[in-house]
Amino acid sequence: LWLMLVCSAPPLLASLVVGVVASLIQAVTQVQEQTLSSVPKLVVACAALAASAPYLGPQLIRFTQDLFLALP
Repeated sequence: LWLMLVCSAPPLLASLVVGVVASLIQAVTQVQEQTLSSVPKLVVACAALAASAPYLGPQLIRFTQDLFLALP
């Protein structure tokens, strides 16, 4: 459970921040285009995963190794 939270937090939090900012910009400019909010969130989520990969990668590898060792 902890590993799931740690791995999903960076892209989710980054997407949340970008979504709020994009929504504010859309509300101020009265532009209601869906791609203006979804594309930046996707780009930022991928960038957050890439930035956190050096930290998350070893944890996921260790979890997978422990999982395979637990198999009978």
